[in-house]
Amino acid sequence: MREAVGSSRVTRRTFLATAATATALAAGGKIVGNNSGILLEVAKAATSPSGQDEWLRSYCRMCVKPLCATMVHVVDGVAVEIKGDPAAPTNEGTLCPRGHATLFSHYNPYRVKTPLKRTNPNKGLDQDPRWVEISWEEALNTIAKRLQKVRAEDPRKIVLHTGYGSNPDYYNDVLTIWMTTFGASQWNIVPSNGPLCSNHHAMWMTAGNTSNAPEFAFCNYLITLGGSLVDWGNSSGPVRGFFKAIERGMKLVVVDPRASKETTVGEWVPIRPGSELAFALGMLNVMLYEVGLEKLDLDFLKRRSNAPYLVGAGERFYRDPKTKKPMIWDPTDHRAKVFDDPSIKDFALEGQFQVGGQTVSPAFALIKQGMQPYTPEWSEKLTTIRAATLRRVAKDFVAAAQVGSTIKLEGVEFPLRPAAFFCRRAGEGHTDGHYTQIARILINGLVGSLDVPGGLQGQNWGPNMLKPNEDGLVTPILAAAGYPFVYPSDDVMLGTFYPHRHNTPFLAWRAILDPKKYGLPYEVDTLIIFGANPIINNGPSQEPIAAMKKIPFVVSIAYHLDEPTEFADIVLPESSNLEREMKAVVNGFDKGHWAEYQPSGMLYRYPVVKRMYDSKQVEDIFFELARRLNMLAPMNERLNTALKLKPELALQPDKAYTVSELLDRDLKSQFGNDRGAEYFKKAGYSIRMVGPKTIYNYAYWPMGKTRYHLYFEHMKEVGDNLRANLEKNNITVPGWDTQDLMEHYRPVPHWRPMPIHKEPPEYDMYIINWKTAFSVYGLGANQENPVLYEIMRRTDPYSLSILINPAAAAKRGIQDGDTIVVESRRGKMVGKAKLSGRLHPEVIGIGGNYGRKSMHLNPIAREGPNYNQLLTTEDGTFDPISTAMIISAKVKVYRAS
Repeated sequence: MREAVGSSRVTRRTFLATAATATALAAGGKIVGNNSGILLEVAKAATSPSGQDEWLRSYCRMCVKPLCATMVHVVDGVAVEIKGDPAAPTNEGTLCPRGHATLFSHYNPYRVKTPLKRTNPNKGLDQDPRWVEISWEEALNTIAKRLQKVRAEDPRKIVLHTGYGSNPDYYNDVLTIWMTTFGASQWNIVPSNGPLCSNHHAMWMTAGNTSNAPEFAFCNYLITLGGSLVDWGNSSGPVRGFFKAIERGMKLVVVDPRASKETTVGEWVPIRPGSELAFALGMLNVMLYEVGLEKLDLDFLKRRSNAPYLVGAGERFYRDPKTKKPMIWDPTDHRAKVFDDPSIKDFALEGQFQVGGQTVSPAFALIKQGMQPYTPEWSEKLTTIRAATLRRVAKDFVAAAQVGSTIKLEGVEFPLRPAAFFCRRAGEGHTDGHYTQIARILINGLVGSLDVPGGLQGQNWGPNMLKPNEDGLVTPILAAAGYPFVYPSDDVMLGTFYPHRHNTPFLAWRAILDPKKYGLPYEVDTLIIFGANPIINNGPSQEPIAAMKKIPFVVSIAYHLDEPTEFADIVLPESSNLEREMKAVVNGFDKGHWAEYQPSGMLYRYPVVKRMYDSKQVEDIFFELARRLNMLAPMNERLNTALKLKPELALQPDKAYTVSELLDRDLKSQFGNDRGAEYFKKAGYSIRMVGPKTIYNYAYWPMGKTRYHLYFEHMKEVGDNLRANLEKNNITVPGWDTQDLMEHYRPVPHWRPMPIHKEPPEYDMYIINWKTAFSVYGLGANQENPVLYEIMRRTDPYSLSILINPAAAAKRGIQDGDTIVVESRRGKMVGKAKLSGRLHPEVIGIGGNYGRKSMHLNPIAREGPNYNQLLTTEDGTFDPISTAMIISAKVKVYRAS
């Protein structure tokens, strides 16, 4: 693995050669062209004898989680090589090709070089904006004048649209506090990454954690459902942990429509898209009805979950009339007691009891009853996975969990559960995807494999994670009550209708286009876009395009002239990765532990080269706008509180600080006055290795101290409150029948046919999508990066192609290399066919999402099909709990004429 990464090392020599190639690709004038051969000038400067030749510390930002510390070789002011920092414990000197290719994102001739103003009032991807260059003074004055008008009329009329390009490499506190100081709703900050990040939301609700992942240090048996762990090719975290576990002997079962890379070291179980929940329910049926209760983790169920809580009328907990605490049934004393009664001798998990005039049952009994219909034979009809295979996998999983085993680490005795069931994006990206996530918690919970060595471990650590609420249960990060019901709605992401929603950009566009329909009492006047591209990356493009045409004033803080920037009235150039100053928190590896000791701390970056163009870092832009809007005093006061700055380092009321000054004060407040920005320019990071007492949440909340939700009563509570509020206001949620909507708020997962399975019969195949290591999250302009493009073309014969199973291709007369059309009811894409037996027979697929539309990007970015145009975000189709969009589609496939 390391050798493969190292083989793509970018040297000074290859940098100079590729710089010339990149220049040859460039076209046009000063704004979007090569600026008279800028890269050739840079290459020439690299050989000038000014004397500088040093390695400077930084960190990578070419994927969503910046955990890879880097060393940047700078010669005479030119960055000529990037490599992993060998001293950093996060990536141990390794770096993926995207990290090496950062050089060519910085020296990209297609970058925005100066502020721009639109002169063509007509907007569209087929319209030339007829940009003219303007000064920063004119640009900021124009924006501030518009914002003053909006703030005076109704500050809610502004929307800030952000994305992976803005998080987590920026001070989100600055952007959030700027918006709230302006007077806008915090929820009018619309992130583009929500519909594809619903796993975070599901874990907020179910496990009180940002995310969960297999604990690779001790896991011996791993089931992954609906996606790949290694496709994105990180040099830190999950990829490293996964391969170490495989080398150690971990058995892997991949349940997915596609045989991903990791199936070369594990078992592939092909599944029909959209049936992942049916597989999980089938596993639960086997575990509850065939394996037997005695082989499950009874201690976990009784003392570390709400499985014994009594449930009464309306699927709600039966509570003690005096204390309002949930009650359990003690079978030894034959009576009900509050869940934390010190006299409890045992906890009943099954049976019916009469308490307070009601017939009540333990939550576990209702869960078990709910799983009864979902036999492996039932599951087989939906998933195409043989019943015998499902039975074997479920029973092997229980056996591998080693229920009852323990392990002592750092003097603490932990339960050892070396088996994990892990659900990926394809499993949750459906209308009932939240139930798949709940089923995931149930499967792991039945064997006690949650937040203990070997099992499913939370990404976040500490005593505030998983802390018990008044019911003794894990406190959801998103509170049980969800977003407050406010009607007319107060924000464009419509938390009123979707109280447990994650980020809903597609609803924001819809509310902007038709505010009356969605209960929005104002028309959006101004949109600021930063680090987001909803036209390419977030489902179909029609609605965001229509919304950006409708909004009177659009500002884009842009690295390059991408698709949404084509709709801007003012464009502000942002700095590149190598020109930014920022910190990144390290608190465990992203989505997976891989060792008994983990890094915790912070990475730091600063401009290792001078800014090439007239760009600014985004925080500096917002500070300057705050100054012009007379917002500095309240904004600085809020930042002092949010960043916990020491009194002597606090921001003064009426001063506009630079990001460098803010970061220096932040670092000194956190690490001490002698460890500000100058210290970290040399050190690069502050990381300590922490052990099991820190990284396993069980150490903070051992057996009996907090309980997990296995029965999701708080979901039922939210649904009941939503129904009552809808009825009180005599409204419905657009696109939903209220009774059908309430089926999503049941406490126990259950199966209902998905919309994807109800398409007309001529749409007889499923299409799926997965990440590729060359274009993860679309960060760093990697789709127009010439080095990544060349590596992809040389090493991946499946890139930019549409993969189709050979049997399905033969049936349609399609041969390898044919141009084919893939058509859903919502859109089409055209591409080259590539035959592959590594797909379910009913499935076609494409890695990545290409086919850029902007006329001002490097032409190589326009190659390949754009997957998202086949999808839907229509009301009534997406998951109303997590608000995850359906990430697959039924399609018909035929040769192009």
